[in-house]
Amino acid sequence: MRSEHSEWIKSLLPGSISSLEAHEEAWNAYPYTRTRYSCPLMEKFCVDVETRYLNDAGTTDNVFNLPEKELKDRVIGIDATLISNANRMEVKT
Repeated sequence: MRSEHSEWIKSLLPGSISSLEAHEEAWNAYPYTRTRYSCPLMEKFCVDVETRYLNDAGTTDNVFNLPEKELKDRVIGIDATLISNANRMEVKT
């Protein structure tokens, strides 16, 4: 029964199972890093993550020194530490 299910799932996938791969490329030059995530299934789609490490406990608002116009248009990142701790957080009403 297990092999029947896997064959059915494989028939839904385009090409080969390798199309579900995720690729990660990273350029590290501490304190600045850039990471790109991509998937062969979606050739024109990728996610770029730029990171700059500062010794300030995360208090700097504009680590990349962007001009005011770019600050208004920027995409705000997700704090992964809040996501990983979401189940442990208490909601106060």
